[in-house]
Amino acid sequence: MKVTPENITEVTKEALVKQLVKVRLKISEMTDHQVVLRQEMLDRLKNDGEIIAGHTVSKAKRVSWKVDMAQAEELGAIKKAVDTAVLKKILDSGVDVPHSVTEYLLIKEIVIPDKVIKKEK
Repeated sequence: MKVTPENITEVTKEALVKQLVKVRLKISEMTDHQVVLRQEMLDRLKNDGEIIAGHTVSKAKRVSWKVDMAQAEELGAIKKAVDTAVLKKILDSGVDVPHSVTEYLLIKEIVIPDKVIKKEK
């Protein structure tokens, strides 16, 4: 029996589990597909952003610090946790601080009342 909003309270727990497993597999497949699509867009994106099909598509970067507490203490970047703002300033000043940078896409539909954004061909 297919689980729908109308019959969800009437189906067996076994049917719910089977449906959950199917949904989990679909989500996994879609997530894998999304990863491939996002990486292709990152590879194709010119500069840090473009307007494509009525959406702003831009690269965002996040710094992930590779600093343990002892290194952070040596750099004066300790509060109750690693002070990433201090580490960023130190990195920006030219000091080599172990880190990685993660790029990801930000895609937002452009909504302007009473205007239509021309789609890129």
